[in-house]
Formats: sequence, C-alpha cells, structure tokens
Amino acid sequence: RIPAIWLKGFALAHSVYPASELRPMLDLDVLVPFAQRHAALECLQRIGYKMDIVRPSESLQELSHDFHLIGAAPVELHYRLMGVHSKFFTADDLNWFWTQARPFAFQDRTLQMFAPEAQVLHLCAHAILNHTEAEFFLVRFLDLHLVITSTFGFNWNVVLERAVALRWTYAVERALDLTRTY
Repeated sequence: RIPAIWLKGFALAHSVYPASELRPMLDLDVLVPFAQRHAALECLQRIGYKMDIVRPSESLQELSHDFHLIGAAPVELHYRLMGVHSKFFTADDLNWFWTQARPFAFQDRTLQMFAPEAQVLHLCAHAILNHTEAEFFLVRFLDLHLVITSTFGFNWNVVLERAVALRWTYAVERALDLTRTY
C-alpha cells in the first residue's frame, strides 16, 4: 500500500525496449514517498533484503536520497530523486514528479513509472547531475533516445518549461546533445 514509481531500467525495459531482456540493469530503482521510506525499507527487509551499509542516521537520511539494499537483486530505494542539499531540486519539484506517475503493465500487475516527459527530465538529470559525464554508460543515452522516439505526441514544451523551472536547462541540453551524438 506504499505508492511506488519504478525508475530507469526496470520501467524502461517494460515500456520502451522491444524486449525487456535487452535493457541491462545493475539494480532496481524505485521511488517511494519520503514519509513512507521507513515502512518501504521494512517491507523489503521482511522479504530478505539487507542494507549494504549500516542504516544511515536520520540526519544523514535528510541529506541523502536513497537506501541501498542487497537481496535477490540489488535495490535502490529512493525517497528523493536527488539529495536534499541539491540546489537543483526542491520538495515542490519532487511533488511535480509524483503527479507524473503513469501505469505500465508487468506480468499480471499494473505498476507506475514517470510519464515520458518526466522520464526524460529525470534521465537527463541522472546522467549529468547525479553521475556526471565522467561516469559514462551508453545505455543512459539509449534510454533517452528510446523514450523520445517511442512516444507518440512527445511534448517538448513540458520538457522545456520544467527544465527551466527546475534549473536543469544545461543538464537537459547536454544529455540530449550527447544522446544525438551517440
């Protein structure tokens, strides 16, 4: 009963790739509300997941954005998209992303992922702001390409308006330029 939005690899594997096994993944990324992060963590621990480090203090959690868990497959349990200390992301910004949840089918379930425009914004920020260009993975740019080219009626105005509001214009421009180049 905890709202969850699947991020990056898992959601994209089941929505924009021609076959899910074509999208390599190192871990599963899922976003839960900040206020329910402990309940989500306890759910995962009940089914056998363990923190890969000692559970961070409340003050450290206030600065971070996820828990790393080891189990059947590694899981990053996100409660923010970026660290709270970031100048590039606020609580109001995160609230907008929560309004962008859209359903996708996985086996006999309906799960949530970001709408394509929010997906592109998140993928751009993830590639450029979270990891920087020094941590290069070609799949990040293939993901962007597939989201954009597989979405009928992709709304570039939403991407542009939100990039300005988020102060992510450089990250979006750079990630899209690299996507085109690669």
